[in-house]
Amino acid sequence: MTEQAKHAERDFRLLWAGQTVSQLGSQITPVVLPLVALRALDAGNSAVAGLVTAQFLPFLLLGLPAGVWVDRLARRPVLIVCDLGRALVLLAVPVAYLFGSLSLPLLYLVACLHGTLTVFFDVAYQTYLPEIVAKERLAHANGRLELSRSGAQIAGPGLAGLLVSFLRAPLVLLADSVSYLWSALFLWRIRTRAPAPRDRAKQHLLKEVATALRWVFSHRTLAPLVVCLALLNFFSGGIMYSLLIPYAVRELGMPAGTAGLLLGLSNIGFVAGALLASRIGRRFGTGPAMTGAVALNVLGMGLLPLAAGTWAKGVFLAGMAIAWFGTVVFNIHQVTLRQTLTPPEMLGRVNASIRFVIWGVIPLGATTGGFLAEQTGLRTTFSVAAVGGVLGFLVIALASPARRAAPQERAPETDTERQAPV
Repeated sequence: MTEQAKHAERDFRLLWAGQTVSQLGSQITPVVLPLVALRALDAGNSAVAGLVTAQFLPFLLLGLPAGVWVDRLARRPVLIVCDLGRALVLLAVPVAYLFGSLSLPLLYLVACLHGTLTVFFDVAYQTYLPEIVAKERLAHANGRLELSRSGAQIAGPGLAGLLVSFLRAPLVLLADSVSYLWSALFLWRIRTRAPAPRDRAKQHLLKEVATALRWVFSHRTLAPLVVCLALLNFFSGGIMYSLLIPYAVRELGMPAGTAGLLLGLSNIGFVAGALLASRIGRRFGTGPAMTGAVALNVLGMGLLPLAAGTWAKGVFLAGMAIAWFGTVVFNIHQVTLRQTLTPPEMLGRVNASIRFVIWGVIPLGATTGGFLAEQTGLRTTFSVAAVGGVLGFLVIALASPARRAAPQERAPETDTERQAPV
């Protein structure tokens, strides 16, 4: 291994280590915030879903300009500042609780500020990875990062349930705050100092945003993937995810600790997906691997509204595990495909444009889910979401040219891809 390769591997390990610690803390927060609202503030279903709306609303409002700004800045400092900012924002909840001033508006504000920093972090993060990892190792690197996320998603919810059993829910958020500080420390130790992107003719912000959106949606391979992801995120990420804790606790009658434990155990699907994604892609090809993964995600979603009676916990666990397996296999391949097909000088804007669409629909889905839950009940809401997820599968199965890629082949290239505008 050359000296340069050794430095690149060291830098990636630091990035990986930081994200592993941060992901563990981050998986505690989605469980604890709804429990804070439910237990400390006696919030209703729509109010709990509103937390997800607040957290993902910045992706809808700031997702597009974030990509333009990230393309103009060095990515590593952006990542460090965002980690430090998220650590500080989450501290507000336990501090407010200790001083007796905890309220729903404060929780919404914390969720929104946390989401704002996450917008910039995620865009910079996916743009930064190709700067320290060679293109031929991107799939491998993404797989390792997903493996850490999978492990965190197993340990995080279970750890959250355990901590809530011993501590007041607001105080548990201290763990996530500390994890962001560790992540910032690891990022600071990375030796590669990639400069800010080279000077280029800077267009008006809206014109740059429009250029990126036009490129994405005229791309024969990426456009169907974006539509598929948007549909899945609206129904599963928005409607179902925002109501998982109320569904487990109120509809299925689980104690908070049991709900957190099952959510943690269900993420064995994430681990299996992260370990097998590259092998599945080599065996069947990128397109078939993504299509099959979406089918499994939809199948898992379909099991959740069927959970009832003696087998409720088992069906809930199986449905989540299958859905997570499909999710992680799909994500590894679609992110790698996006990083491979997009010109480096456009990657920040393209990542932001895609995230604007696929994450921007989550607050819309969460708001819809909260309304449906109040009007029709949690189980009916989950049934509607399960049926809606089928639409995402139909898009990738019928409209994506990547589905025909043979093993070891990347997605078909088009004229749009060969002549990407800057």
